[in-house]
Amino acid sequence: MAHEALAIRGHVLLEVTHPDGSTERAEGHNSVVDGGRQMVAQLLAGLLQSPRFAITAGISAEETLPDLTKLFDPDGLEPVPVADVTIKDGILRLRASFPPADRERLIKEAGLLLTATHPDTTEVSTLYNRALVKPHVTVRVKETLTLTWQLSFAPQGA
Repeated sequence: MAHEALAIRGHVLLEVTHPDGSTERAEGHNSVVDGGRQMVAQLLAGLLQSPRFAITAGISAEETLPDLTKLFDPDGLEPVPVADVTIKDGILRLRASFPPADRERLIKEAGLLLTATHPDTTEVSTLYNRALVKPHVTVRVKETLTLTWQLSFAPQGA
């Protein structure tokens, strides 16, 4: 039997919706962190169940560390549960929007949080992946920030 390694590639699109309905976009390519890899392995092994994702964003431009478990500086933004999940052509899309901004923030990082449950009902949560946003995007009062993560599962080297 041939073994084929899969590469999980991630990309995040940030969209700021202004009060007049116009939009501004930025994007980033993600880095899967060690805790995210470990949690997916535990899910596949049946050691964890009921996975749930949430989006998060922050204002730090620090480089991603492999052992990162949360964003460097979410600046008061609470994670938002993913509201929309679609799968098409091997691409998983996860989308959610923050409530309208209560103050101005310069968004430099975005993350996808993964929460799951042990059989004893204990919940665990960690940062699955993180992306540095280029260019940085300003979210002003009353503007809405929407994140759409695209995760593709393709043979390594494809």
